[in-house]
Amino acid sequence: MAKLKETALARLKAKGVRITPQRLAIYCYLSKIQHPTAEELYQALKINFPTVSQATVYNTLRYYKKEGLVRELNFGENTRYDSASDDHYHVICKKCGKVADFHYPYLHEVEEFAEKITNYKTHHRLEFYGICDSCRKKNPAED
Repeated sequence: MAKLKETALARLKAKGVRITPQRLAIYCYLSKIQHPTAEELYQALKINFPTVSQATVYNTLRYYKKEGLVRELNFGENTRYDSASDDHYHVICKKCGKVADFHYPYLHEVEEFAEKITNYKTHHRLEFYGICDSCRKKNPAED
């Protein structure tokens, strides 16, 4: 946990973020837990910060997004947050909404090809949908 806190502090300082205990805790949680919702963050934080408000969580997430510290991921009705700054893709469980990261470097070649052919400055987002291991174990008949 100390290493995580140290890394989070360094990243926040590098972006010029005014560090408060709540801001640091939000970023640490985002770095530790993959793709939480704002509500999940709020519920986890209020255990150690009983006076933290939902507004603080939402405002901090909005600020971190603006500063490029987190990505907002909209998957249907769920908005989740990702502190991973590297390019990667996601697999989303159709049952529980859990999101997993995966890396596949060759898709950047497709993006570069699209830019070359169209002369557009492009970016892409790739999502796969399936049923996670936990949900399959709960109900194997629904594979």
